[in-house]
Parts: sequence; structure tokens; C-alpha cells
Amino acid sequence: MSDEFEPNAPLVLVVDDDPDHSILLQRWLIGEGFLVDGASHGIQALARIEQTRPDMVITDLVMDEMDGLKLVQQIHDRDPVLPVMIVSGQARIADALDAANLGVSAFLEKPVQRERLIETVRDILSHLTSPGEKGTRFAPEFVHRSA
Repeated sequence: MSDEFEPNAPLVLVVDDDPDHSILLQRWLIGEGFLVDGASHGIQALARIEQTRPDMVITDLVMDEMDGLKLVQQIHDRDPVLPVMIVSGQARIADALDAANLGVSAFLEKPVQRERLIETVRDILSHLTSPGEKGTRFAPEFVHRSA
């Protein structure tokens, strides 16, 4: 565990309307050297993404103003290659299937274990061209969503 940030540390946006869970995930990520931003709902998350594109997003599934699936859809409509992970304590198989169809990089159930979260984040971010670099191996202009 390291509280020091690397110069090109990846930025992870955590979206959760439960402040305790959001703070916990953020502390775990910061402890591993990631840069972290937080949002308490989907609309705020979309604004944060417009301001500073993160390297990935971790979102809760069940939120009041915009659920996680709708958020994923909105994110991928704007940026189809931005990796998104869903973490949920109220997931159904249908939700996981919907998330997979929307291109979610991972779907973890709460309570999530610290090691599992960090391992999954590292795996997802390993697909970036280099840590902290904005973008992935696929240029957005070449990625198209089928109707």
C-alpha cells in the first residue's frame, strides 16, 4: 500500500450515493496510489467526466437520480471506450446481463473485498496505452456501437 501518487497515476471516478461506501472505495484507491475523484449521483458524474476525463469510472448500480445502467449508457454514448465498473449490493442476473450488453468492464457485488476491487481496477487499467494516459488501445473514432 502506498499513499504516494505516481506522476502519471490513473484517475478513477467513484460514483455512489452512499457517502460511506464512496469514501471507503476512494480511500482504498488512494492507498494504492490512484488519483481519485468522487460524485454522489449520475448527473454530477457526467459533469465531472466532461471537466476532466478519468481513466475509468466505478459506479453503484442503484442510485436515486440516475441508476448505474443509465449512467453507463450516457457515458458510453459520449465516450465508448471509457472503462466503467459497476459495484452493487442489489444486483440481479438481469442487471449483470444488461451491464454486459452496455459494455461494462466489470460487475462486482457488495460487499466488495478490498483486494478484489484493487485487482479488478488494475486489470481494467492495464488495457490503457500507459497509466494515466487518456485513452485506450482503441481510438474512439474507430469504435462504433451497433444499433
